[in-house]
Amino acid sequence: MRLTSHVMAAIPLSLGIFLSTGSWYALGLATASSVLIDVDHLPDYVYHRGCWRGIQDFFDTCNGCGLVRTFLVFHSWEWLIVWGLLSVGGLPVGFLWPVAAGMVYHLALDTASNAVRPSFYWFSCRALRGFKQSHFSEVKTSLNPAATA
Repeated sequence: MRLTSHVMAAIPLSLGIFLSTGSWYALGLATASSVLIDVDHLPDYVYHRGCWRGIQDFFDTCNGCGLVRTFLVFHSWEWLIVWGLLSVGGLPVGFLWPVAAGMVYHLALDTASNAVRPSFYWFSCRALRGFKQSHFSEVKTSLNPAATA
């Protein structure tokens, strides 16, 4: 998805968060985390290309699955497990629930709409396969027909 698509996709999440909590704080954190999770594409792009070649090249490379290796540190279900364990362990991480909600929302949309295996969104699975995009880029059934075209 492009940035504008992610922002538009975050509207239902934002509305739901605000209507259920009445909190502008929760709305802001959930929306921001849902969109800004994609900053982890920048280091992967620079690693692949060797330098910054402009915004158009960035989107062409990333949207076209042109990356050889994908680390995508934030695109990982493991973060939610870590936060859950910290919460159970008694650490005060309750303020992070809107961030977790935004991440879950984003990862669920990516899983449904991108032409990669669902295991791609586990950092540990990517690490076990050397972060090689080719291990995950097999076309799968998608809710987004354009993702498989």
